[in-house]
Amino acid sequence: MGTNLLTKSALLVSLVLVVSIVAVACSDGRADKSVSAASFATEEMGFDSGSDGGFFGGEMAVAPGGPDFFDFPEMESAKTVTVERIVEVEGEVATQSTSGGSREPDDSSLPSVAVQDRIIVRTVDAGLVVKDIPAAIDAIEGIADSFGGWVINSSRGSHNFAFVSFRVPADQLDVAMDLVRDLAEEVESENTSSRDVTDQYVDLTARLRNQQATETALLGLLNRAETVEEALNVQKELSKVGEEIERLQGQIKLIEETSAFSLVNVSLRRAPGDMTVDAGEDIAGAVGEPMRFKASFMPPEDAEDFLVTWDFGDGSEPVRINRTAPTQDEGERVTATITHRYGDDEDSPYIAEVTIESVNNGRAELVEGSDIVEVTISQLPRIEVFAGQSQMVESGETVKFSGSFTRPSELTDVSFTWDFGDGSELVEGTLAAGVTAALAEHDYSDDRPAPYRATLTVIGQSEAGEVESQSIVMIQVVEAPGYTLGGWSAGDSWKTVVRTLSGIGQVLVTIAFWVGVLSPLWLVLIGAVIWRRRSNAPVI
Repeated sequence: MGTNLLTKSALLVSLVLVVSIVAVACSDGRADKSVSAASFATEEMGFDSGSDGGFFGGEMAVAPGGPDFFDFPEMESAKTVTVERIVEVEGEVATQSTSGGSREPDDSSLPSVAVQDRIIVRTVDAGLVVKDIPAAIDAIEGIADSFGGWVINSSRGSHNFAFVSFRVPADQLDVAMDLVRDLAEEVESENTSSRDVTDQYVDLTARLRNQQATETALLGLLNRAETVEEALNVQKELSKVGEEIERLQGQIKLIEETSAFSLVNVSLRRAPGDMTVDAGEDIAGAVGEPMRFKASFMPPEDAEDFLVTWDFGDGSEPVRINRTAPTQDEGERVTATITHRYGDDEDSPYIAEVTIESVNNGRAELVEGSDIVEVTISQLPRIEVFAGQSQMVESGETVKFSGSFTRPSELTDVSFTWDFGDGSELVEGTLAAGVTAALAEHDYSDDRPAPYRATLTVIGQSEAGEVESQSIVMIQVVEAPGYTLGGWSAGDSWKTVVRTLSGIGQVLVTIAFWVGVLSPLWLVLIGAVIWRRRSNAPVI
């Protein structure tokens, strides 16, 4: 009995193998390209039958509570698909209708798609700038619903950014995208990708037919099974084949539905609010000269903190500050003054730009404004100044000053200032065109050992700004001689007497000082002399 059972089981397995080989031979030659039932899912399309993500690496997992990836709305145009393929069977040409929607071939179970028209999966990724993010989300949901589509995911990270993902019928994608673009102040980016999955679809349907043919053969064997063991063995094989059929049908349906409904991913960013900024008048300066920058602006009423960024246009690092203050004008604020030095004038004029953003807890609130100021930088012309030769004069004598200087042609409004170094009033003057000398006169009333320092300053105006240069001349003032008679000067004599008496007085004062200091010593010496004399006197 055992031998008979083993023999029948071997025959049963052999029969199943023969049926499978015949079915493969009758199928399209393209099915031979598929190495395994899972190759399409794992290598070509990223589908993993054991994962929860579904097609495109778990796209639907981002929509908790949303529609399941395979839960597509029923549409008349997406209920059935029939793929007409021309195959050659034993030298005869025949037309086969393959079905991927049911276990039994049925033209009413799948949407109608022609292989020669290709099966294309389209995806659009777009970035939009909108005024009102909540209103834009509602509008996008309405667009998807109006075309028979649905929203897969809608998320909002902050009141400045959001993301919406939805599907619409593939033949309505272009019209839907036109409506989405109309919502934007600016379309920052848009990328459309298309994937041809026709070959994968054909391979899957061929493998499905093979499995269905195997299932039919196994059902025939099951009906002819003579023992329970034979029936159980056939049923085990039927279960494996049934699972494979369901998996292939799921993948086929996935391709059909994803090609029938295109995916659109939209990133939304709120448009910045307007803020009026004034960077001031255009300025000019010289290479290496510190340039001062300050801007005024009108912020929103509820804004308190601001980030100010200055870009000076010369390739240096932008400078950021957050110091602002209100002005006397209602609602206006002004930034702190900053300085910047330009190292050359090769790219002059430079365009300096200031951008001011309203911030909250260090985060930009997308309320900003900007303005520019033109900065003209040039090399300053040089003025060479000569204040004259050093002089020696008597007190009370009039000193004539004659300074000179070079005068570049680009200088205008040239003026000069003489500072005589004795605290007297400055002498200022304006020089006519072509004049290169600065003249002045001054009387020094007091003589002194150290010379006076007289300074000549010449100032001129140029396109790069004010040019200033100085030079110094030393004036030695000595005492003027008094009245003389026969070479004798009363003034000099009197001075000599005074100086002599002063010297004698100083000596006497010094002697008196030392006598006072040494008086205790003198007293001791005098006392010692008196005692000695008394001790040596004869006794009477």
